[in-house]
Amino acid sequence: MPAWVVSHALLLGIVWNVFWLLVLLLAELWDWSSWAWYAVALVSVLPCFVATIVVLKATPRTHLHEEESILTHFLVRFVGFILAFCAWVSSIVIGASISSVIQLTVDNDEKEVVGLGFQLVIAALPLVVTLLWLAFIIRCAWFLSRLRGWRAHPVNSRVPEKLFRDWPGLRSVSISLANPGLLLGGGFVTTVVIVAVISLDFSLTILF
Repeated sequence: MPAWVVSHALLLGIVWNVFWLLVLLLAELWDWSSWAWYAVALVSVLPCFVATIVVLKATPRTHLHEEESILTHFLVRFVGFILAFCAWVSSIVIGASISSVIQLTVDNDEKEVVGLGFQLVIAALPLVVTLLWLAFIIRCAWFLSRLRGWRAHPVNSRVPEKLFRDWPGLRSVSISLANPGLLLGGGFVTTVVIVAVISLDFSLTILF
């Protein structure tokens, strides 16, 4: 593997993300289909995501569990409970809003209510998957921050030595690309793009 790739892996990952972000801007000008938007958004985060999966797969869960303090343990779960409660309340509000929209749209016809309801559920499914994707990205970034820190080339990386032991260049590139900041940035951009496209499709489903 070229030395300049090994030494500038994180920078190349950032350039990759920016390039595909520019492609998304062109997609807006050229009026691409929704699936093209999804594909470009996922490709933009692909190198960082693959590196993250490789690094985390090589790391046993007990590798980090030993140094987790009791306070951190409770804080993480406290935040998780708050987010779960917010999601539950939001689902109730959104469900009530959708129900009202359906009733107003189809003039209380039972068959049309059921049909439109199923259409909205199918249209909302990608949104649910996208939000779960974001939660997964945040969780992975949390573990990466504890495992290798936020630096481009961590000095005291705790990534297991067995990861690409015989390929030091590939190991360095994988650790550099598995950067929590890069993962969060790419994950948030991907989520925003997909949510925007899904919201547009969802609005069109309600209107038409």
